[in-house]
Amino acid sequence: MFIPPFDEVESLNMDKVIASFDQLHQNFSGSYFVFVGNVDVDTMRPLLRKYLANLPGKGHADQIQPEYPLPKRGIRKKEIFVGKDNKASVRIIFNGAFNYTEEESLRFTLLTDILRLRLIESLREERQLIYASGISSQLFPIAGGRYQLAFILPCAAEQTDAVVSALFQEIQRLQKDPPSMAELNQVKKAWTQLHKERLQDDDYWARQLLESKLTTPTARLLFAPEKLLKTI
Repeated sequence: MFIPPFDEVESLNMDKVIASFDQLHQNFSGSYFVFVGNVDVDTMRPLLRKYLANLPGKGHADQIQPEYPLPKRGIRKKEIFVGKDNKASVRIIFNGAFNYTEEESLRFTLLTDILRLRLIESLREERQLIYASGISSQLFPIAGGRYQLAFILPCAAEQTDAVVSALFQEIQRLQKDPPSMAELNQVKKAWTQLHKERLQDDDYWARQLLESKLTTPTARLLFAPEKLLKTI
């Protein structure tokens, strides 16, 4: 997630924040609720009428324009020295604009998985620069769409510069040389298995249904992932 700079947090007008919070909770018109799990509809229906139907509402949704703090452009580097052990952690985060579609979302996920495989093979197994390969990617429906790609690479303290150089080499190699069919099939198979497991999770369903309604479409990722995979 994007974390705003400390000075921006300090500059927040708390009276305005509290007033906006109160405004949101005085009008539930236009709200969207999601319930997932083993629910008896006949038992639940009178409870919804009793509790949700009695929430305050004005008959129309409030038009509130959210403000999202975005990361500052350019390279920002920090070196933090703590402890005495010969251990270090290289953390690099990329972010920028992203035009969201379900196809592009899946491509971005698979590309992240391929890069993870290459880092394990190159930086850990072959060159023994890192102890483990931590890489994650996220998409955000803010400011027209944003992406974040984060690396956490634990290593020996004297290897930090070599790790940074090797990481950028792998990124550049992936930009020049497309993934092989073997790599693509490997991450597709892993993603398919993980997707099947997630479909058994109520929290996953709740997040996807909320995102589909409020921010980004997810129906094909949920119900027809095989067709999306065939396009890649």
